[in-house]
Amino acid sequence: MVTEAEQRHQAVRGGGTLPIPTGQLHLTWPFVVMKADESGITVKAFPRLLVTKLLGKVGSADPPGPAWSCAWNELDRVLVAPRKLVVYPREGRGCRFVTIRRGQLHRLLEAISKHGVSCEQISRFSRAGFSL
Repeated sequence: MVTEAEQRHQAVRGGGTLPIPTGQLHLTWPFVVMKADESGITVKAFPRLLVTKLLGKVGSADPPGPAWSCAWNELDRVLVAPRKLVVYPREGRGCRFVTIRRGQLHRLLEAISKHGVSCEQISRFSRAGFSL
């Protein structure tokens, strides 16, 4: 069982590229939080009002949930560069996440590898080198 303190340590703030119904949403640091827990990976984006509008959930009675999520058994692979990672689900569109410091990804990568998801180390990302 994972303690609350350990769960907090598996949440990392950064920037990212998230799929939305009309394309992609690019957010810089500190507007994205990626978290790994028992169920999978979730990504929250801020400011919440902007994100709910872009996701088409304005006026919904439901509280805003994560901007992107994927259960462990639905993850296909993860590409890892020094400060970045791209998470690809088996179906659907992936999510790119970027941190300010290299060491911040370590906590997320431990959780990802613990659940048997394939992680491929690459030296760097180029815009043409991956697609979401």
